[in-house]
Amino acid sequence: MFAATWQFHVADNEAGGNAISYWFGEWLVYGLFAYMLFRLTPRLPPGYGAVLAALVVVGGVNYKSYATIREDRHALLSLAKAAPLINKMRSGVLVSDQEVKDAQVGMIEPIMLAEAAYSRDVLATTATYTKTISGLHPELMLTPTSLASASLRVQTRATLEVWKQATADYKNQLDAATARGKLGIRAAQLQLPVAMAASAASGFDESSAQLSTYLDALVSSETEASGTVEGILDLMDASPGGYAVDKGPPVNLLFNDEATLARYRQLVNAMVTASQRDTEARARLLNYQSDSTKELTDLLKH
Repeated sequence: MFAATWQFHVADNEAGGNAISYWFGEWLVYGLFAYMLFRLTPRLPPGYGAVLAALVVVGGVNYKSYATIREDRHALLSLAKAAPLINKMRSGVLVSDQEVKDAQVGMIEPIMLAEAAYSRDVLATTATYTKTISGLHPELMLTPTSLASASLRVQTRATLEVWKQATADYKNQLDAATARGKLGIRAAQLQLPVAMAASAASGFDESSAQLSTYLDALVSSETEASGTVEGILDLMDASPGGYAVDKGPPVNLLFNDEATLARYRQLVNAMVTASQRDTEARARLLNYQSDSTKELTDLLKH
């Protein structure tokens, strides 16, 4: 018993008390069966059955303990080799499958391949969306010149429709990327140690849920922003001849009556608030890539 206690204490330093307790209970059952068999063995000296059964328990627990310790050490070594690739993904840089294979990251290669594929998918989708939105030049929608021109207001409404569709497509495409990523993670699980596989799956689920929350916030903020822009356009359409452009500097809109001016200011303030929320939502999405890769690092350390 003293020997067994000492072995448990040594293994406890790395394998963890809960695991040792579980293995002890498991192998204690095996030891009781072994003890019964040894007692049925003829010509064994008195007490030998108990000693041999105790050795079965201690040997089994130590095997499980040090197998786990060895697996943990291999995982840490693999993680060290994968660190440059993880840093690249956190920085928003594309990582190819060949790069992962060339890095020889060992046991975590399946999960790294799945994460790299998901990262490429998210980056490509985000780049397409960003390019589409920047090409619409939203900063020109609410200039005094654009608002004062009926034809430019018509163009702005058309641009808003493109913007709304682009946002909806972005959400749908990221949802599809997440679904593909989940399938990739599930496939990688089959090639990972059991404990690590469970952590990877739960971590991806948490990360994808976070992405969904950020996407919902972005869609909500952009819906609010586009609705406010449409409100300003409606106000201008309903006030023909009720305003003029002061060429300044600075260029500004002048309204003929206080009620229209007050409504205009109210809508502009709402637009400022919506723009702030939209900026925050975009920032959270941009940070998502590095945050999700950091979560991968943390999970693989457990």
